[in-house]
Amino acid sequence: MSISLDFARKIVNELIEHKNWLGDRKAGVSQVLFDRYCSYAILSVFKGKPDDQKDFLNSEIITKFISTFSDNDIDIKQEIRSKIDLLLDFKEIITENVPQAIITKLQALLSAENQKAYREEKENFLTCIDDILDSFREQFANISDINILNSFAASIVEGIDTAEKWPQKKIFIYSCLGLFDICRGDEKSNLDERIRDFFSNADLEDVRFVLNKYKNDTARKELLNKYQSIFQQRVIAQQPFLDLLYPVATEDVRAQWLSTLINGAPARAFAKLEELSYKVDFKKNIVEALLTKVQLVPAQEKGIFYVVINKMECANDAELEMKLTSQIKELLKTDDLLSQQAGYSALMNGTYLPASLKREIAREVVERLRLLPPEQAGRHDPVKSVLLNWSLLEPPVKRDFLDFVFDKLIKRGASINDISFGIEILFTTKPRYEDYPQYFDDVFSRAEAESDPQIKSAIVGGLNRLKPPKTTKRSGGYWAKVTNLKQGNEESENNRAGTE
Repeated sequence: MSISLDFARKIVNELIEHKNWLGDRKAGVSQVLFDRYCSYAILSVFKGKPDDQKDFLNSEIITKFISTFSDNDIDIKQEIRSKIDLLLDFKEIITENVPQAIITKLQALLSAENQKAYREEKENFLTCIDDILDSFREQFANISDINILNSFAASIVEGIDTAEKWPQKKIFIYSCLGLFDICRGDEKSNLDERIRDFFSNADLEDVRFVLNKYKNDTARKELLNKYQSIFQQRVIAQQPFLDLLYPVATEDVRAQWLSTLINGAPARAFAKLEELSYKVDFKKNIVEALLTKVQLVPAQEKGIFYVVINKMECANDAELEMKLTSQIKELLKTDDLLSQQAGYSALMNGTYLPASLKREIAREVVERLRLLPPEQAGRHDPVKSVLLNWSLLEPPVKRDFLDFVFDKLIKRGASINDISFGIEILFTTKPRYEDYPQYFDDVFSRAEAESDPQIKSAIVGGLNRLKPPKTTKRSGGYWAKVTNLKQGNEESENNRAGTE
């Protein structure tokens, strides 16, 4: 006598609900299930009921259930999905030879599916295979017959090779990766070859598809580390791959990628660092790479390197701060204008540098300036660099600097521009006549004796600007002479203008 599936399900449910009544007759129920009811319709009654599964189901029943998987199930996506989900739910009661039966059945189904053109049903089936490999990885690794795993691996390789395009090949790659970890023998190298080929050549979205198969970032990091050289090539070659892979890479891999970009494509590294708001855990590695590379680029390209270095505040590392200080000094002491500009900008933005290093820079720059002949003294960026940290400088350094300004830029200034620049420096630093009488007197002497009316006017006007609101007994006579000289100079200029 046959009964309907619905009635059979009701009976099984009743037996489960009242299993305590069965006593030692549970084995008989299991035998009936094995003999007549190893279908999805009946066995799905046990889904989500691990205790009942242990009481009524066994490896023989599960193996027979696996044998019911067919090509027809693959044709209907929900059919194969439902059966696989039920098989996964039985994981805790699967022992002995069941993993071997699973692989054998999957291999047969996949081999047949490989003969068909790409279709959504195939992708759905491969997703089911991925889930099985994830769930039963340890059991599969313990299969003693190497030929079973190798046959399955060969079918995966066949599926990749028969697919025409990377978007079609991608559906096999996660299974390929899973099998590689547990496979043995020649097929392992075949799997590895396909994996490397895929990651070396597949488009961004195809690689993203595989990455998204992994359940967590830890697994993705392991993948990136395993094929680090390949992924680094893609990252260095294409910005979208950097954007895709950077978030899941380990700290040391990220540092290596950005350091490599700094050397080969610095603009891309700068863009990524800006995107990250310069917040990285490996700042020291990056700053070291920047300080090394910046010495090799043309002067006009140095500025952006120092912007990034300063944004990262030299990784708050004393050794790196000293390296930056050394480079700034060299740039400010060179004869190249673009290098001087880069040095000034680097110092201006290096506000975090210790006061001792700032004083060191100023001291060496002042020493260099004082060695210059007057015709080369008008170096705006080096001179202005001293003013950036004026309040931090020791009195001897300030005196040496003002000696340079008074003597090289004004007293013996080679042009009106140099003289005007020198006056601006004095207007900023505001030296007092009482502290530097000889310097002021020397400038006055030149103003008095100067034959060039334009230079004379520049010096006299400049001195007049430097006159303090209130004079002292000692300085009053000097500033009175400056006022008289200015008035006399204005009269002479008016007379010349009238004559003309």
